[in-house]
Amino acid sequence: MTEEPTYPPLEGMPLLLMSIGVTLAVFMEVLDITIVNTSVPAVSGSLGVSINEGLLVISAYALGSAVVQPLTGWLTRRFGEVRVFLVSTMLFTAMSALCGFAGSLMGLVVFRFLQGLVSGPLLGLSQSLLLSNCPERLRGIALGVWSMTVLGAPVIGPILGGWISDNFSWRWIFFINVPLGLISIGTSWFALKDRESRVLKVPVDYVGLLFLAVGIACLQFMLDHGQQHDWFQSALIRNLAMGGVVAAVCFLLWERFERHRIIDFSLFKERNYSLAVAMVFIGTVITCVVVILTPLWLQQVASYSATQAGLASAGYGIGGGLAALVLGAFLHRMPLRSSMAIFSLLNGVVLVWIGSIPYTASFDQQFWPRAVFGVVNTLFYLLLFDVVTKSVRPDQLTSGTSVSGFFRVFGISAGAAITATVWTHRSDMHNFFLADRLNNQSLENLGASATQIAEFCMSCVSSEVLSGMVKIQSGGIAHGDVCWLGALGFFIITPLCLLFKEPEFVNEGNAVMVH
Repeated sequence: MTEEPTYPPLEGMPLLLMSIGVTLAVFMEVLDITIVNTSVPAVSGSLGVSINEGLLVISAYALGSAVVQPLTGWLTRRFGEVRVFLVSTMLFTAMSALCGFAGSLMGLVVFRFLQGLVSGPLLGLSQSLLLSNCPERLRGIALGVWSMTVLGAPVIGPILGGWISDNFSWRWIFFINVPLGLISIGTSWFALKDRESRVLKVPVDYVGLLFLAVGIACLQFMLDHGQQHDWFQSALIRNLAMGGVVAAVCFLLWERFERHRIIDFSLFKERNYSLAVAMVFIGTVITCVVVILTPLWLQQVASYSATQAGLASAGYGIGGGLAALVLGAFLHRMPLRSSMAIFSLLNGVVLVWIGSIPYTASFDQQFWPRAVFGVVNTLFYLLLFDVVTKSVRPDQLTSGTSVSGFFRVFGISAGAAITATVWTHRSDMHNFFLADRLNNQSLENLGASATQIAEFCMSCVSSEVLSGMVKIQSGGIAHGDVCWLGALGFFIITPLCLLFKEPEFVNEGNAVMVH
């Protein structure tokens, strides 16, 4: 068997160019998960379709990406890490251009699916290439920069997408990837062209691939369209859920006896890795309360413009970016279990703080709590990402980071669906009770909102205005409910942080094994 090639860590200009290249690639990939969200109305209007039909542009990308991400380990063993990374980046750039030129919804959906498909390897590969070619003394900073990019891009996406759609054309949300992609390809190729990993003739497990693709496709489509179809009240959603579960079970049973597995399940034998991946998924679901719900809540309830809502939400990305840059280098000095427990607890505390902020609060009162949440949430993820990379052998690094990346992206889909559904249901519930109390002239128990509602009643305001005010109050209360549920989630996983083992630094050394 061919031995693994070993290369010394990059230094100087090659290190800088490699860092720029892989960071730009992952920035584009993660940015495109959310950049279309605020542009759906513009896309739908331009192509002459309904908004519900326009949402397929979001679903298509998420579906393509989710299908390929778990396969990254197999792809890199079969074709080589550097080759897969460069080809994926080139195809992603090309698909972005084709999305911008699309003249129909069908064409745009197809190109978005292909864009997601070729983007699948970028998340895991960017992390493994960055860490495996970086000197050990700079590992914490490198992980901090990568984490800042992965955590900040979903926040920037809706802001940038909305601004481009308002001031230019929605097509430019795709065209901007072209120069970024070309820079990424050029810098990565210059730094990594002579550092290819070992290539093996690995057979293709077509049956396992089919089960995996069908399972992910069913579950992803269910999450994207569940709220629109009233979840399990719809036969379509029930069938998708059943199909996804059956395909997942079949995949696991098949892979149990398959010699050439698509996914390396031996990764999960390591306790730290399994715990870290589980917490990446759970934490991502909860974090959607701030990343996804905040802009929506500020616009619909607090009457913020899209730009104002984006700037208020940007506190999360700014706080997280500063934390990653400043504290990333000190990760190796932090005791794992106690640090994880503290940051998990702080995440819950800050979410309680955010949930207690009324919609009438000033911009600063909305911005700073989210900036603080960005700091503690990023430190929580930095430790998790560090655990993922230190809990696997060097030859498993790409597989390990790709699987954890898949659970993070899938967590975004699940978190968006759960957050929107819970907020909608809680808003409807509060709206019903508030309206019922108004109808019964029972204002004394409405809390802080009673004075405002009473003043409107006494001024003989029209029922439409009063109904609108009740709806705003209901949305504000429901936002607090969702934040407090998220805080409860962090409080529940805090004791589980004590189950981590202090990691062994299996990837240390002056020379780097490229797998």
